[in-house]
Amino acid sequence: MSATHAAIVSGAGGEARPVPLFPVYALSFLASVGTGLVNNGIYLLADKAYGLSDAGMFGLGAVLGVTYVGAALGAGPVIRKVMRAHPAVSTRLVLLGVMIFMGLLCFLPFVARAMSGQAGQGLPAVWPLWVLVGLYSPLSGMLWPIVESYLSGGRRGASLRRAVSGFNVVWSSALVFAFFALAPFLEHRSIEAIGVLGVLHVASVLLLIPLTREPARHEEDHEPCPASYPLLLTAFRLLLATGYLVLCSITPYFPTTLAELQIPPNLEAIVAAAWLVARCGSFIVLERWHGWHGKWSTPAVGGGLILLGFGLAIFAASVAREMESLWLGRAQFVLGQALLGVGLAIIYSGALYYAMAVGNAEVDAGGKHEALIGGGYTIGPLCGLVAITLAPGAFAPIMLAMVSGIALAVTGSAAWRISRHWKAARQTHSLPKAPT
Repeated sequence: MSATHAAIVSGAGGEARPVPLFPVYALSFLASVGTGLVNNGIYLLADKAYGLSDAGMFGLGAVLGVTYVGAALGAGPVIRKVMRAHPAVSTRLVLLGVMIFMGLLCFLPFVARAMSGQAGQGLPAVWPLWVLVGLYSPLSGMLWPIVESYLSGGRRGASLRRAVSGFNVVWSSALVFAFFALAPFLEHRSIEAIGVLGVLHVASVLLLIPLTREPARHEEDHEPCPASYPLLLTAFRLLLATGYLVLCSITPYFPTTLAELQIPPNLEAIVAAAWLVARCGSFIVLERWHGWHGKWSTPAVGGGLILLGFGLAIFAASVAREMESLWLGRAQFVLGQALLGVGLAIIYSGALYYAMAVGNAEVDAGGKHEALIGGGYTIGPLCGLVAITLAPGAFAPIMLAMVSGIALAVTGSAAWRISRHWKAARQTHSLPKAPT
């Protein structure tokens, strides 16, 4: 999920009043259980159900990233084009179709295995997994822009920021719930667990009843903001892309790390959810404590925690081998995930807050925003694919070098853009506070 897709689908039209938050939050929770497990937990499922190799995991991640961003970028234009050609089609009807299709896709691995007669007879054919990810991911990329258009439609200013902050807590807590619920079924019932996601998707269509045919109109927000906020938005958006790159470069390797650390199968999903727990907790703190607003130290802290957490997590198995201590490696893996989760929450919240504070013109720039996030979704797994293919014995140091190099390049780009804007503002005598 990106920081925000507000107004990407419905544009200026829609109903007069916003939809109540409860049905949107309830729908978001159930949908996040499914999309969270497919987007973030698919590697654990692929490892247990299909025995996919490390290279296969990173390839799967790359497919997920490319298809997601393509759909997220095209969701608004495609839906508006269909609705112009067929006036009877509403945004709610499109959402209904997307959710039902996603639900049906979740039954594909189970049905394919049953039809092949391979149930309980070794590893099943892997093609249903690739079809599932290849089709489910773009549907997920369409789902969230629509849901978030209902969330943000008709709200503005502080009301909008509160609604989206609550939304962050809801969907992030759903992922924690999903991973903990998955734990007992991961080793022997992975394919059945995917089918349960299909049931949730289909059942959650009942929550569409309270929604209006169209999201409410997106009100113009003219609340003034400090002159430094557009520069902070630039920094956070670039760091957000970096955060997604880091996350998507390490999660496909989780099954291998968990195996090397000898985590019991019934605890693998719980241990792999450490970053989700830390991110959700951080969202709650950042929603209630606003001392980080307007501070240039915030993106620095968030970006630093992401890289530090990545380094600790990816070297956890190596430390366990060198120090001959599984517990030390396990502790480092959990700590690294926790720092990564906190850093991601800081960067995500910052990108969201400043997008809202600067105004709808910035929020509506979905194409540019999604292109940055899609780059992280795709480049992260590709880095892993290169590292695991060229030098599997030196995977951790090569990954750290590649990811850190890209992160430094993005940070340098952010600093250059901020410096350029600050100098331009100085020349026009509208000088914002200098970045420190």
